[in-house]
Amino acid sequence: MSIKIYGTKMCAYCQKAKEWFESKNLAYEYFDVGADKLRAEEMLKLSGSFSVPTILINGNICVGWNQSRAEKLLESRGENV
Repeated sequence: MSIKIYGTKMCAYCQKAKEWFESKNLAYEYFDVGADKLRAEEMLKLSGSFSVPTILINGNICVGWNQSRAEKLLESRGENV
């Protein structure tokens, strides 16, 4: 299981996404694209957008916080959420 969240400190939806993954006891890597130019460029290459949060779940992109999409991506990998 690989989860990466690209976000910013001031983004309320980024915080909601992190809290949701934590509530499900799902580990993730978080990258502050406001402070890390290389991660911001990486996010742009992955998603084609500077929108946050950008979430990568096992190689699948979810731009913006969309809980139902995150659940579907996790369930497709056999995770119970």
